[in-house]
Amino acid sequence: MNTENTSQPQAPIQDLNQNQSLPSEDQPRRSKKFIIILGIIIALFAFGVGGYFLGVNKNQTTSQSQQVSASPTVIQPSPTNNPISIENSATANWKTYTSTKANYSSKYPSEWPLVNVPESPQCTVCVETHVFSPAYNPNSGDTNIAVIQVFKESNIQSLDDYVNIHIKGDQSKVDLKYTTLGGEKAVSYKLSGGIPPLPVIEYAVYKNGFYYII
Repeated sequence: MNTENTSQPQAPIQDLNQNQSLPSEDQPRRSKKFIIILGIIIALFAFGVGGYFLGVNKNQTTSQSQQVSASPTVIQPSPTNNPISIENSATANWKTYTSTKANYSSKYPSEWPLVNVPESPQCTVCVETHVFSPAYNPNSGDTNIAVIQVFKESNIQSLDDYVNIHIKGDQSKVDLKYTTLGGEKAVSYKLSGGIPPLPVIEYAVYKNGFYYII
């Protein structure tokens, strides 16, 4: 009887030992999981820090490139001829005529002979007339190079007045155009008269109460 009672409690003791050994097997698994999670967190943190510094460096590089591109660029002008100097050199040897009656001056080539034509007493609006001609003939203008006539009329107070009074309605003056002459507003027109018709162009300028026909 005593022998059987002593041997029966041994089975529960073995089960207790087996149950006590289970926590020791789960601890390494939890440690591994913790290490893996910690490694992922560190990797994410390192990736975030690296991305931040990469963005900062990129912004600095962009700002530096913008500063470099914003620097002024000096362009050396190509050597070109000054039209004013060309004109001055072309007219350097020209003569200058200054009118005391009509308050104007004009330059003309030195080889052009200038003839001062006296005004007719019957022409009350005529101020002065100058003809560039090597052999001036009052009855013929075949040798005339150019003519400058100055008039003064009380009913002409502008260039448009001259056009309305002396050009419009005159069939011998065609192809009317507004232009500039010596920096002044002017009109040009062709003279269709003559036998045969000559391609003569006249210019008209109004200034200071005078109108000039060239």
